[in-house]
Amino acid sequence: MSHIELEAKVKLLKSNIKTLKRELTLAQKASFVDKVQILSLEAKVRELEANEDLSSKEYTTIEYMEKGIESSDSIYKQELDIQSSERLKLMEKNRSLRDQLVLKKEPRGTSHNEVDTLPPPMNNLLQPSTL
Repeated sequence: MSHIELEAKVKLLKSNIKTLKRELTLAQKASFVDKVQILSLEAKVRELEANEDLSSKEYTTIEYMEKGIESSDSIYKQELDIQSSERLKLMEKNRSLRDQLVLKKEPRGTSHNEVDTLPPPMNNLLQPSTL
């Protein structure tokens, strides 16, 4: 091979080396961009997992709060039922005592069907009545 041919081959090889170096640099840059994207995606995945855990905990907390409210509501309703029942019992007892009092006050031989006083209004049951 002649000197000119060798120089041409050397130039061609140098050109190929430059091309390969550029391709390597581009591949490294692309690889770096890919790594950055991968790291970014991994960070997003961790963030979403943390949010999912937080959302799950918040959901559980809300469920417990709702159950507590339902339980409290049930207790209040039971208490209202008990108080209403007690009120009715007191009203019946009051009526019975009034009837007995009227019977004791009536002179013998008068009708037991007429009563001179009216019972107090329902909202005054807690106040002492005047007979």
